[in-house]
Parts: sequence; structure tokens; C-alpha cells
Amino acid sequence: MRGYQSTENVVVRSSSSASVANAAGVKGLLACIGVGVAAGLCVTFVSRLGLHVGLTGHKVLFWMPLLIMARLATRHPIGATAGSAATGVTCLAFGTNLAGPALFMPLIVLAGSVLDAAAGLSERKHLPVWLIVPLFGAAGMIGATLCAVKRLLSPSVKWHILFGIPDPVASMICWAFFGLLAGLVGAALATGVIRLVRGKKPINR
Repeated sequence: MRGYQSTENVVVRSSSSASVANAAGVKGLLACIGVGVAAGLCVTFVSRLGLHVGLTGHKVLFWMPLLIMARLATRHPIGATAGSAATGVTCLAFGTNLAGPALFMPLIVLAGSVLDAAAGLSERKHLPVWLIVPLFGAAGMIGATLCAVKRLLSPSVKWHILFGIPDPVASMICWAFFGLLAGLVGAALATGVIRLVRGKKPINR
């Protein structure tokens, strides 16, 4: 009887732990989606104000860092992907051009999946902060460059010249630069905030 009771207790505890983990996962995913909606509203607000630096791709600075922070804080495996989808849908709902028309929204989701891949790598390898930040810089650069594919596929975009370099190369360079900057800033802020909250506890544990 004691053996049966012990087994039942283990099963109950396992079920309870699984329920808690599932609830935490759902909350984390919803948090990432909420941050994605907020990021979309942020992009829309900035666009309505007409704030820009005259270079294509600068909007990535207003949504990607937020998604990186949410992904690293919640540790949800598809947090950035879901958040980027929410950002794209929010921008479309308010008529904001994020990565072109609705046809190109999958590019934003693809960029989010790149961020998830970087986060997953950092968590599996338990990378230190000094590696997490440049990792997300590279991921941000790749994700933003993927978004720049719209320059090659959309005939309605405005063409640019950067230091004598014509489009589409000029746009690719701009998107890559802003993606690199967004990745570095997002990861630096996220790791800094997490370190303040958790103290000396490692970021990925």
C-alpha cells in the first residue's frame, strides 16, 4: 500500500508540475503577443508623427528590441515569432507600412523566428551575456535583411542611393545596419533588466 501511495504521490506531483509549466507557457506566449501588439502601436505612433532618419529600415528599431526583451524574459520557444506576427497584424490594422503590404507580412514572422532560434541557442548552450548580445546583433541583422526582400519583390517602393550605392544593395545595407543595432540594443537591455531582477543568477538558468 505504501508503495502504491508513493507512486500516486509522484504521479500527482508530476501532473501538478506539468500543469504549472503549461500555465506558465501560455502566460509567456500571451505576454509576447501583448508586447508585439504594443510594438505595432509604437511603430504606428512613430509613423504618424513622421519621425524618420531618411533611411529605409529604421522602423525595426521600434519593434525588434521589444520582441527580444519579451522573448528573453519569458523564454517561450516561439515568443518572438508570435510577437512579430502580432506586430505585423497591428500595423496592418492601423494602415502602417512595416514591411510592405500584407503579402510581405510573413517576412516579419520569419524575422521573429530567427530571433527565437538565437534565443533557443543561447538557452541550450547557457551562453554568457557577452556572447548573448552579439548573437542577437547577428540575429537582428539577419532578420531585418530578410524583411528587406520586399525591396526586390515590390515594384511600388521608393528607391534609394546610399554613398553612391544604388538599390537594392543600399536598402539591404540599411536594413542590416538597423537590424544589427536593434538586436544589440534589445539583448543588452533584456540581459541588463533580467540581471537586475534575478541578481547574480545566470541569465539562461
